[in-house]
Amino acid sequence: MATEHQREFDEVEKRRAALSAVLFAVYCILIGIPVWIKTTSVYRADIPCGEIEELYESMVGVNLPFHVKLLPGTSASQVKREVEKLMDTSSNRDKLSVTITTSYQTLTAEESASLRESSSISELDEDVHTRFHTKGAFIVCVNSSYEIAGEFGGSRVVMGDARVAYIMCVAEDAKETARLVAPTVTEIFYGRARLTELFHATQGRRERRGTTGGNAAIPESLPSTPDYELIFSLIVPDSRTFRPTWDVRNTLDSYLQPVLQRLNQFANISSSAQILYDLDLSSEPTDRGSKGYEFEPESLPHLLRDVESRLASYGTTASTLHFLVYVPRSERAPVRVAGSPSNSALIPRWGGLVVHNPPANSSSTHRVATRPLLETFLYHLRLLLGLPDAQSDADWLRVERRQPITEWELDYLLLHRAIENVASSSATLRSLCKLIGEIPYMVIRDEIAEYMKESLAETQRTISYLDLGDIDNAVYHSHKAVSNSEAAFFDPSVLAMLYFPNDQKYAIYVPLFVPMAFPILGSLLGLYWYFRL
Repeated sequence: MATEHQREFDEVEKRRAALSAVLFAVYCILIGIPVWIKTTSVYRADIPCGEIEELYESMVGVNLPFHVKLLPGTSASQVKREVEKLMDTSSNRDKLSVTITTSYQTLTAEESASLRESSSISELDEDVHTRFHTKGAFIVCVNSSYEIAGEFGGSRVVMGDARVAYIMCVAEDAKETARLVAPTVTEIFYGRARLTELFHATQGRRERRGTTGGNAAIPESLPSTPDYELIFSLIVPDSRTFRPTWDVRNTLDSYLQPVLQRLNQFANISSSAQILYDLDLSSEPTDRGSKGYEFEPESLPHLLRDVESRLASYGTTASTLHFLVYVPRSERAPVRVAGSPSNSALIPRWGGLVVHNPPANSSSTHRVATRPLLETFLYHLRLLLGLPDAQSDADWLRVERRQPITEWELDYLLLHRAIENVASSSATLRSLCKLIGEIPYMVIRDEIAEYMKESLAETQRTISYLDLGDIDNAVYHSHKAVSNSEAAFFDPSVLAMLYFPNDQKYAIYVPLFVPMAFPILGSLLGLYWYFRL
């Protein structure tokens, strides 16, 4: 009797244990697992990666108009045919299409009279600026009999202050006219070859942000950022015997600041100045005997290692360009920069340096003349920005400028910046989409999605304006596109997840769930044996 009662009790206990195991398993499956999934899942806002991929793969079209005013007696149709032979008016390379729309007209009698009567190209520039107000750049043919022909010297092309180039033409020679027109448009006004190289180099450089490979160097121009800081530094190695001074602030305000304001549409550029005493370059200049001491231009970037740590006196988020005035020690003066008439050297993507040798009889508090130095540094800045350099090209000249940055040069900068920004924003957005796809646990906040959508819309607007040839609006919207894409890519929540590898995730969850797994597995095993027996 007792044995029968014991068997019934054991059977009840087995059923109770089985029921508990079943309830525990049901609880884990229906409640525990969903709660775990819900509490460990990350929020991911909806982002338009499909549209971003289409944008990245789409063709960017740029329409650039220009107009040619021919001498009377020149066949416009023949010049047009010859120009089209020399330059492809619609250059397609991969995803960038640059179309140059041409217009050829013969100078009217009034326009010819104005050319003949002008005493200088600067005077003519004023008249042309008001007379030829059509959108786009102009090329005006002049005759060797005109008074202004004397300003051409040995060149056949002179660039004016306005959006006008003057070329020396012969009315009957259409081929020679075309030979001058084609490179003036493609190389000087628009820089088409550099434009395509810049677009593809920028896209490739930005796209590699989201990958672990692809470290091959790509030739880079000045980094595309909305802000630049120009720091002018006077370097004095020995302040005990020589403490020069400079009134650079007034010169910056009167000479350089108008230039920076003119470039405001291109970027926000600010300037500051400082004097650094008891600081010298990493190596001494080379002793050339009777020729004195010299620095080799190619060695200067390596000589700045000791200087760089003291150049930036405060933190800034802007891209910094340094322009140094180095005053050599008196026992080595004068010091020259080999091959440089201005005794200066350009340091690519970094800035420039001028070696200033004070007069032999100067006092210990010698005052440095700053205007000539800033003229040299402005030339360096022009090269760093990527502007065409008339000094290195004997085929064309630049008329004496009323403005340090002319209208056609500003157009050149804005066009290249708009193209660079389109490439940068589209590649940055695509790179971020690839990262989001590769890291499924990355949090995508609504703010990041909004940045990406806004950048996508602004990039599309930029491409639309480029297609219309509206460079001013294109560069405006391109700045907004880059700003939003960078804000999305460098959001702190994105950066945090980039450096959270899987092994750290396992290190957190394994100690938590493995101890819980043993009783769960034991209950399931007991349940299995109960129903089997």
